[in-house]
Amino acid sequence: MGIQLSELENITPYQFNLLREGYALDQESQWRRARHQAYWTYVMAGKTVENPISIEEFLPLTAEDLKAPKTKAFQIPEYTPEQEEEIFKLFNPDK
Repeated sequence: MGIQLSELENITPYQFNLLREGYALDQESQWRRARHQAYWTYVMAGKTVENPISIEEFLPLTAEDLKAPKTKAFQIPEYTPEQEEEIFKLFNPDK
């Protein structure tokens, strides 16, 4: 939690509890961020995955995620060659 032993002598149990709760929230936030990054890496490789899953199914973090209804994952749209050319021109105007 980043607390020195000498600091424990000077804080109240209430302050310690606040530090502990803040640390737990920070850890959960970091896990959610890591899950989000891993999931989008998985989704971006979606052309090779036949049955993509939702982020809750990919890496459930809480009991609520385990109870979440089964949903389809984000699908990367397939573009026709004409659409790809139009998108290329949009993002590369000088070519």
